[in-house]
Amino acid sequence: MDLSVIIIHFRMGEKLKVCLESMMANGWDKKYEILVVHKASEEPGDEVLKEFPFIRVIPYDRFGVGEMRNVGIRNSTGRYVLMFDADAWIKEDRFDDALSYMDNHSEAAVMGMKLLNKDNTLQYSCRSFYTLWTILLRRTFLGKIFKNGALRRHLMLDWDHASSREVDWVVGACLMIRKEALEKIGYFQEITSFGFEDVDFCWRARNMGFKTVYYPYAQVYHEYQRSSAKISLRMKEHTVAAISFYYHNFMRKK
Repeated sequence: MDLSVIIIHFRMGEKLKVCLESMMANGWDKKYEILVVHKASEEPGDEVLKEFPFIRVIPYDRFGVGEMRNVGIRNSTGRYVLMFDADAWIKEDRFDDALSYMDNHSEAAVMGMKLLNKDNTLQYSCRSFYTLWTILLRRTFLGKIFKNGALRRHLMLDWDHASSREVDWVVGACLMIRKEALEKIGYFQEITSFGFEDVDFCWRARNMGFKTVYYPYAQVYHEYQRSSAKISLRMKEHTVAAISFYYHNFMRKK
């Protein structure tokens, strides 16, 4: 098996249906292994899992992005694993080309695809590594006060995102990993239920001598969850994860 697609699911039945329908429309149900790591809920949306007999459902009793992805990886059989968010769906299926790229670039352990909003505007999904200053700018009110080049460089806003290139890290909404590299890099961190697991993984990949690449030809629509309650929770989780990442990778070594 060339590719195992890993989707984590909790209370996103309608979005998951769109996601899986897009995979069927592009023949993924026949050529790739698709695993859904599923935390059950009492919502009727869970019934959507029964509509797609080609998926392997792996029940899991806790929610956590890193740990649920790790469960999927441990149950996968592909040479590569693709983390694919339940609120994403395929726009341009160039994933076979992405696999060929990875096969021809053994130094690359991680690949991120181009992410788009529903209106076809770009999501800035590849970035430079955080510094303490960019963490503060992104996660606190300071970003509204100090508008300088640090955030532009961090978000790579001055690049057109039209060609493949090495980058520091890529957003985990659609992230491919070379399976054999996991033996050296390790799996996703499980520090918090959400946040910085993609940054941390790419950081450890870099430290082990691997590269992370951005591949814009395979394209995916990605819809953020935007309710105020979820945004508040995400910000708290991200802030804790950011502090933990900075401490474990910088402060603790001093």
